[in-house]
Amino acid sequence: MKTQYRKRIEFRILASVLFILLGTITLAASLGGLKLLGFSEQAAGLGEWYGGSGAGLLGAGIALFIKNRLLLKNEEKLKQSEILEYDERNLYLRDKTMVITGYLLVIGLYVSMMILGLTNPFAAEILLAVLCSYLVGMCGVYLFLKSRV
Repeated sequence: MKTQYRKRIEFRILASVLFILLGTITLAASLGGLKLLGFSEQAAGLGEWYGGSGAGLLGAGIALFIKNRLLLKNEEKLKQSEILEYDERNLYLRDKTMVITGYLLVIGLYVSMMILGLTNPFAAEILLAVLCSYLVGMCGVYLFLKSRV
């Protein structure tokens, strides 16, 4: 019988395969695929950016795939990993990390938006949209979790 944690690791393997596919597609697009698909020279000029992000996604997907496959093959390491993942101290640290990072993101977006507003109002509007989307999403998740707990 599969444990809940084993199912979680199997899901992570599927997610890593998705990362590998997306990384490969992005990397292929950076190597001239954008021009072949009829995108403008400006979009095709972003090849280095697409190449770097595609290679990073591909590498991360491969590393996560290998790590999780090896974890499933070793019962002892699987149990150790499960204990570490559900340890109360690690859960607390993960929660605190997310909260602090969220606050830093909001502050960084706001400061960047205010500075960009002086030189590039369109970019400032985009950052404002990102900030508002984040805050609305945060409120939505809070209300969802509040109704569940």
